[in-house]
Amino acid sequence: MVELRLTHEEAETVHEVVSALLGRMSMEIADTDNPRYRTYLRQRREILLRVRDTLANAVL
Repeated sequence: MVELRLTHEEAETVHEVVSALLGRMSMEIADTDNPRYRTYLRQRREILLRVRDTLANAVL
């Protein structure tokens, strides 16, 4: 486990960036024809969803 300390403003900014990235990832997952790459993207999306949710709990 890694502990990261962020100011409220920093956490909001990271939350916004992760949310924007997740939106683009969904389109990329839908557009790819490579099953291995799709699996990789889905795994990364799951990680980013957890990070976004953690940040949301801290920020909102």
